[in-house]
Amino acid sequence: MKNVAVLNPHDPASRISSRQTVLSQIWQRLILFNTLIDSRFEDIKKETWLKTTYRDMSAGLIVALTAIPMAMGFSMAMGLRPEQGIIAGALACAIGRTWGGSKYQVYGPTAAFIPIIGGLVLKYGEAGGGSLAEAHGFLVFVSIIAGIILMLMGVFGLGKYAKVVPNSIIVGFTVGIAVAIALSNFESILGVESYRDLLGEDEDIKGGLLHNLAVAFGNIDKVNFWSVALGFGTFFVTKLLLRVSIFIPAPLLAIAASTVLAATLLADKGIILVRDIYGSIPNNFFVFTPPVLPEMTSGVVIDIFYFVFGIVFVSAVESVLCSSMADRMANNRGTPFNPDKEFWGQGLVQVLTPLVNGFPCTGALARTATSIKAGAITPLAGYFKAFFKLSLAYYIASYLEMVPMACIGGILLWVASNMIKVSEIKEVISHNRFHATLMAYTAVMVPLTDFLTGVLSALVLFFVARPFFDKPREIASPELTAVDIAKEQPGIVSQPGYFNRVVVPLALNEHDDYLLRYAAQLTQSGIVGEPHFIFIDTPRSRAYLKPNVEPVEQMQKLVRSSMGAVDKASYQVIKAQSRLDSLVDYVFKSSIDLFYWATKITATHNILWRSASPCFAVARYGWCRKVTLMESGVS
Repeated sequence: MKNVAVLNPHDPASRISSRQTVLSQIWQRLILFNTLIDSRFEDIKKETWLKTTYRDMSAGLIVALTAIPMAMGFSMAMGLRPEQGIIAGALACAIGRTWGGSKYQVYGPTAAFIPIIGGLVLKYGEAGGGSLAEAHGFLVFVSIIAGIILMLMGVFGLGKYAKVVPNSIIVGFTVGIAVAIALSNFESILGVESYRDLLGEDEDIKGGLLHNLAVAFGNIDKVNFWSVALGFGTFFVTKLLLRVSIFIPAPLLAIAASTVLAATLLADKGIILVRDIYGSIPNNFFVFTPPVLPEMTSGVVIDIFYFVFGIVFVSAVESVLCSSMADRMANNRGTPFNPDKEFWGQGLVQVLTPLVNGFPCTGALARTATSIKAGAITPLAGYFKAFFKLSLAYYIASYLEMVPMACIGGILLWVASNMIKVSEIKEVISHNRFHATLMAYTAVMVPLTDFLTGVLSALVLFFVARPFFDKPREIASPELTAVDIAKEQPGIVSQPGYFNRVVVPLALNEHDDYLLRYAAQLTQSGIVGEPHFIFIDTPRSRAYLKPNVEPVEQMQKLVRSSMGAVDKASYQVIKAQSRLDSLVDYVFKSSIDLFYWATKITATHNILWRSASPCFAVARYGWCRKVTLMESGVS
């Protein structure tokens, strides 16, 4: 028997060895995090670099045109000035693309930060007896602390824990923020912005929504219906143009048309413009804004913890979700995103961006999706986006101040409508009643109370009630007789090139990632119907099961993280002694007509191991039923 060295925690030598291992891992991460030209640029190849650069440049231009009005809208919704959104989005994208962990993610102002930053500006700004400069200085202070925490989380390898927050709370939080944004910006669309003492920008974005609506209906006689027409016109034109093509900078075109109307045909209709609220927009974007710490009281200390937690939470969760989505949407077969490096990059964004007249930013889902669909391949797209955004804003700054406030409200209404994903809500509802209730609770509490109360109370409910109510839903496959199968046989494939019933056997190990990426690609292509995810519970495969986690729940989390929301998916665990025999039996009895299978590619021989392939099983069992096999290589 070979001698095996075991680390004894009570042995000083073992403790020193363990400490050295941890320090070595931290040092390796620091080297990786600060390697600026890394594997994220792997797609820039000698033979295609010119084409790749052009695609990144065009994608950056499209996203920049879309991002300018959105950045202004987000900034004003937070109580800040419009130019602060422009500089924040450009600088955050440059920093995130330099030190972040994703090849595709676009950084910038996001809606999830509105209740956090809006609440801070409200409390420490003019409405709270201070000034906008003092409120922004305090925001810089808490953002730097949050950024340092995020960087430390990346250094100590805590990126994997960002997915601890259940999807039900994330979806509920997103819906709640969407409702808050939509209702909080109706005063801009209604055209009553000049009556700010009634329901304007000084209203509390957290917990003030019902009051806002009540005051709005009480002042219905002051509504400017020309402003309402411009606001909803901006909303519908943006949606219509994006349905035509995602390459159209719809928000910019919609706002440009409304601005021309407001300056010509509607010039005497009393429509409130951006300059009426904020004055002229300067084009000297880079202004150093140091941190400011208010007089220390117990309330200020509590607020520091509150706002730091909010920035860390939104940055961590949204950046990891956005990076995962980006890899799936881009069908990334190269270097996947690194959550630890992403935390490092997010931390630097939160430290540096506010210091230059900006505010906290994170990965923007909509702009990332637009960038990928517009052809972005490498992080160069982010640099082009930052350059074009600053350049365009510099030359059109004098025109941006002529934008009607109603248009900004229309853009934010469009953002809010895009945040609510019906497929994600259906996925949570189909999970079980516990998560559906948790999602509804979070969605209601966030706009009615505030960000921290809604999310933290939902997290407490999740961890307390989970052992009693979170029962995964297992969908058992029906036992079919040979007669039943024969009857169903002609209808297996409804039309050429389309498959009704698809099975994806999961091993719950590292090889599933390759298989699910391939499955996601085919699912997005629209050629497959019902996906059936199964796990064959054998003595050998049982080693990959996580303790205290049901296999079905483990499968659901894996599929959700790799493929996103999957409609009409079923999950089943089959206990057996032979994985191959059980797979064949399941495919036969369940009328499966498409089979995803991961073949193994050996590095030594560079050949496919097909000894365990279902093809051989079909021959061995004398199985004549037609099944299509799609293989995904695993190295």
